[in-house]
Amino acid sequence: MDALKRFFNKIEFELTSEFKDVIIEKVIVNNKKETWDVYLKSKKVLPIECVLNLIETCKKNFDDVSKIKIIFIYECITNNDILKYTRYCIDLLTKKYPSLISIIDNEIKIDNNKIIFEVLSNIEQKLLTENSKKITKWLSEVGFDNFIIESRINEVKRNKIKEEIENTKELIIINEEPKYKVIIGEKIKSKTMTINEIMGEENNITLEAYIFSIEEFVSNKTNFSILTLKISDKTDSMIAKYFSKNQKEFNQIAQSLKKGLWYKFRGYTKNDTYARDLVLNLRDIEEIESKDIKRIDTAKEKRIELHTHTHMSQMDGVVSSIDLLKTAISWGHKALAITDHNSVQSFPEVHNFIKSYNKGKEDNDKFKVIYGVELLMSDDTINIVRKSIDSDLLKTKYCVFDVETTGFNAGSGDSIIEIGGVLFQNGEIIDTFSELINPGRKLPSKITEITNITDAMLKGKDNEENVVKRFKDWFKDAVLVAHNATFDISFLEMAYQKYNLGSLNNAVIDTLELSRALEPNQFKHSLSALVKRYDVEFDENGHHRADYDANATANVFNKMLKIILKYNINNVKDLNNLIAKNEIHKYGPFYHVNILAKNRTGLKNLFKILSYANTKYLYKTPRILRSEIEKHREGLLIGSGCYESEVFSQA
Repeated sequence: MDALKRFFNKIEFELTSEFKDVIIEKVIVNNKKETWDVYLKSKKVLPIECVLNLIETCKKNFDDVSKIKIIFIYECITNNDILKYTRYCIDLLTKKYPSLISIIDNEIKIDNNKIIFEVLSNIEQKLLTENSKKITKWLSEVGFDNFIIESRINEVKRNKIKEEIENTKELIIINEEPKYKVIIGEKIKSKTMTINEIMGEENNITLEAYIFSIEEFVSNKTNFSILTLKISDKTDSMIAKYFSKNQKEFNQIAQSLKKGLWYKFRGYTKNDTYARDLVLNLRDIEEIESKDIKRIDTAKEKRIELHTHTHMSQMDGVVSSIDLLKTAISWGHKALAITDHNSVQSFPEVHNFIKSYNKGKEDNDKFKVIYGVELLMSDDTINIVRKSIDSDLLKTKYCVFDVETTGFNAGSGDSIIEIGGVLFQNGEIIDTFSELINPGRKLPSKITEITNITDAMLKGKDNEENVVKRFKDWFKDAVLVAHNATFDISFLEMAYQKYNLGSLNNAVIDTLELSRALEPNQFKHSLSALVKRYDVEFDENGHHRADYDANATANVFNKMLKIILKYNINNVKDLNNLIAKNEIHKYGPFYHVNILAKNRTGLKNLFKILSYANTKYLYKTPRILRSEIEKHREGLLIGSGCYESEVFSQA
C-alpha cells in the first residue's frame, strides 16, 4: 500500500477508498524508452470512473518518465463487471460511430471468455463485427484480456417485429401523416420515468418532458454539431444533448424542435465534464401531446385582481405583462391592475397590447387595464410623542408600562391579562404596579407559550374592568411610556371605551420611535436589542411578562433621556424635533402601499409620486412619504400592498 501511495503522489493522483485493496505487484522500467509498465493487483474490479481517470492521468509527461502504462490484474471478475464495462465501451463508440446506436439496447450475454451480443438483423451483425476489435482492445486496456466478441440474431424477436410491422401496415397507409412524428431515431415504446427518479448514470432512460431552452454549438476540435436542450417534466429539470456530424440532418432536427412543446426522449445519462452535471445523451426524440394542464376560472362572477407583478418587479415577478393580460382575458376577467414594485416600465407594452386587443370591440367586450404601482411608504405623521405637553424632560413623572393580552387585536375581542407599570421621576423609580387579570375564558396555547402565563395563574384574579380602573387611578396624569406604544395603547383605549372610563388624554412616548430617531443606522429596535445596546440587565426567560418588560423599558428610557439632553432638548414637547422632517423617510416606520390611477389626472399624480420616490426620497430603496401621497391624491385609489402593508401591520 505504501508503494501505491508513493506512486499516486508522483503522478498527483488522489488515493481514494476505491483503491484500498489495490497493491503494486511489479513495475517494469524501460530506461531507454523512459517508460513504466505498472501492474496493479486488486481483489475486485475497480469502478469505471476510477480506472479511466487513472489511465488519463498516466498519459501526462513526467520529469523522468515519458509514458506510464497501467496493467490491471483482478483476482475476481464477475459477469456483471464485464457487462458494465462492455456497455460503457459501446456508449463511447456510439459517439464516434453513431451507426452503432441500434445495438446499444440489445441484450448481452457472457459465456466464459465470449461476449455475445443479441442482434435483430444482418446489418446490426455486420456493424458489430466491424467494431469488435475496437471493443476487445478497449476491454484489454482496462483489465479484461482475451475476450471474444460474438453476435447472434434473435429470430424470435426478429419475427415478432416483422409481424408487428405487417399488422400496422394498414394503419400506416391510412394515416400517412401521423399526428405526432419521430424527430430522431425511432418510435419510443419503452416505459417512461420522471426526471426526479434519475439517480445517476443509467444506460436506458425514457422521459416525457417539455423544452424550455435550445442551444446549438459546433465543436472545431471534433467537427461535431451539438444540440443542447434544457428540459423539464415539472418534477425536475436537466440538460439533454444530441451529437451529429451530418450538418444537414442536424439543422433539420434543430428546426423541428420548439420551445414549450412536449417530447418523449430516450437515451443514456452520463456525467458530462463540460456541463459539470448529469446529462441525458439522446438517441430518440418523438413528439407527444402536451401535458400542460390548462387552468380555467369557473367562477360565475369573475374577480378583478388589483395587485399583480410582472418581471419588471425586481426579484418579485417572473411573468411578462402580456402573458399576464392574456391569461386574465382567457379566464373571462374584465380588468386587471398592474402594480409593479417601484416601476411603471411595463406600461408602454401594456398600453399597446390592450389598444390592439380592444380595437373594433364593443364597450362591454373591451378589457380594462388599471395602471398602478407598489411603493414603500414612510409614515411621516407618526411622532415620538403624541398629545405632547409642555413639561421639563427630567422633572416630568413618567409611567412606563406594558400589557400582556389574549391576542393581538384589541378591536376583535382580545383583552388584557396582565398590566405591569413603573412610575419614575428625576431618574428614580418611585412606585410599581403589577396585576394579573382573569379574561373569563381559556388562554390560547400560543399566548401561554409566549408569556408563560397559564390559566391556573389567572384563576381567581380580578376582571379587566376593575384592574384597568385601578391602573388609571394609579398613573393619573403621568406621561405614558411604552415600547411599540401603538399596541399597548390600543388595548388601554379599548378598555376605556368598553367600561365607559372616558378618554385617554395622557401624553404618550414610544421608545421604539425614540430608538429609531436616536440610532437611525441601527437595524434592530426591539426591546431585546435595546437592553443590549444600553447595557441594561435583562433575562430573555422573563421576557413577555408585563412587570419585567416595563421595568426593563424604564431603565432603557432613563438612559435615553440622558442622551436626549445632549441634543439640547429639555422639554417633552420638543422630542419630535429629534428627527428632521426632510430626513424622516430614512427612519420609518414603513408600509407597502398600492397606488392605482383612476383617470389621466391620477396617472399624472402617480408619475409624480414615483418620481419623488426615486429621487428626493431615495434612500437604499425608493420611498415615499404619506404626506406626499396625500398632497397628490387626486385621481388615485390608495390601498394595501402585501402582508407588509399598514392593514396587516396595524391589525
